Amino acid sequence: MSSKKDEIDALAGFVIQTGIGGREPHDVESDLRELKVSSILLFKRDLVGETGRIARKISAARSLLKQFQNSDLMEPLFAADQEGGNVARIEALASPSAMAYGAAGDIRLTAHSARCVADYLSKLGINWNLAPVLDVVMDPNNPIISTRSFGFDADIVSKHGAAFIKGMNDGGVIACAKHFPGHGRTATDSHLDLPVIDVSLNEMLTNDIQPFVAAIRAGVGSIMIGHMNFPSIQGNSEEPASVSREVVTSLLRERLGYRGLIVTDALEMHAVSDRYGVGEASVRALQAGCDMVMTTEFDQAYEAKNSIIDALSKGNLKISQLRASRQRILKVMRALRGIREGRTKIRYLQPSFEVLEMKARAAFQLSAHKSVYSRSFDNPLAPGERIGVVLFDRRRQIAADPVSERFSDLIPRSGLKVAFTLRFRDLPEGKDETSQAAMAGKFAVQVARMVRDSQCGCAVVRTNESHTSPLQLSFIEHLSRMKVRTVAIGTGSPYEIKELERRTGGHIEYLCSYCQTPESLTAVFDALTGVYTPSGGLPVSAGSF
Repeated sequence: MSSKKDEIDALAGFVIQTGIGGREPHDVESDLRELKVSSILLFKRDLVGETGRIARKISAARSLLKQFQNSDLMEPLFAADQEGGNVARIEALASPSAMAYGAAGDIRLTAHSARCVADYLSKLGINWNLAPVLDVVMDPNNPIISTRSFGFDADIVSKHGAAFIKGMNDGGVIACAKHFPGHGRTATDSHLDLPVIDVSLNEMLTNDIQPFVAAIRAGVGSIMIGHMNFPSIQGNSEEPASVSREVVTSLLRERLGYRGLIVTDALEMHAVSDRYGVGEASVRALQAGCDMVMTTEFDQAYEAKNSIIDALSKGNLKISQLRASRQRILKVMRALRGIREGRTKIRYLQPSFEVLEMKARAAFQLSAHKSVYSRSFDNPLAPGERIGVVLFDRRRQIAADPVSERFSDLIPRSGLKVAFTLRFRDLPEGKDETSQAAMAGKFAVQVARMVRDSQCGCAVVRTNESHTSPLQLSFIEHLSRMKVRTVAIGTGSPYEIKELERRTGGHIEYLCSYCQTPESLTAVFDALTGVYTPSGGLPVSAGSF
């Protein structure tokens, strides 16, 4: 029989998830033996290269985890953030953003696309997708959720979130609803500071929490707790929800009746680490009722494990509580193991990665075409028409913006003739708005002259979250005054529409793809050139039109 010390060591490791820093399994074998974690978090750095090699790498790591847990019955959890849009650890499998699916308005298509992603992930060895994002995005300036959300309406988010979960479940991958109890109302990024969301609990239950209730009913295998503070739930406490017993146990476990796996968001995020450090935060999160704590590096995992062992040894953290968490984690693992063994018994023949990727991309392309939103765009550009192209690169972008590169590459394929391309780098936040307006005026004069000299039909402008950019807004306003036909193409949040309309007196032609994947950009150019008529909706409140 193992000693209590051995049990504490095993339990402390079992409730930790860690990243491996892009290294090979044989390079981290000693760390995995020492930590005895049950889950590995994979990032882009872990998922680059030939697909078969990545699958073998995950398989080797899986064997090590099983060996160090001394159990052939355990099915280690390999997790990744494969949300789609801007958050996709496997770029070749990047689906349109959640908001694009909300705009497309077809929950069957959402479920089908998720199933395609799940089939690919499962073959690769990833059995836990840290998606979908179920935050109801209500703040136009939300810097971290934006198009990761299905929309601003709780019903839209609930239906598409449940459909996404169904697709994952059908493909044998555990989904994760995040970021409970809702990160959509804030303009603060929890990676940098602690957002405080001061609305009533009734309002939260009616809107923010509704999609999580739908997810529970849909059989979601896990829920992630975010690092936000909710005075209406937590009272005078200033701690993040991820370490709050009122949020995790009282609300999620007891009031909503959730019995599945609860995991924290990454504990190195400043909203929590600046207050406690990873070690103390890990203990507090487990005390609050979380089952697993997320770390992204081995140093953090060691800090978490040492703190958990110390708390268990001193009685500050109950062994019985971690035993219960272990059972909830094992329940998920048994379900995954059952799926894998069932496929083996019936000699389940899964298509090749190439076939799975082709199937997924076909679903993505259909979704992208159904999602494109248009505003006052009734006169598509004719094949062969000459255009001027203006690209706004991201703020603080040191190298060339890869989205602008992709944008430029796709235009000739649409049959349009590019007379000129100009790229402007947006100015940092806090720059004097008056000086930005003056600079925008100079840019506009330059573009207007080039449009006329080149005999272009219009200027096509790739905007970049222009509602937060005085430079972009002023530029388009100046072009409008100069009577230059301007078609703005948004590749992110559609909240910019309201400001663009205000600045141009409603005379703005606008197309929005909701994200920057190849399929989404192709779809928006197909709309631009009249290949099809865009039919996507507007799943955010961006003005009364």
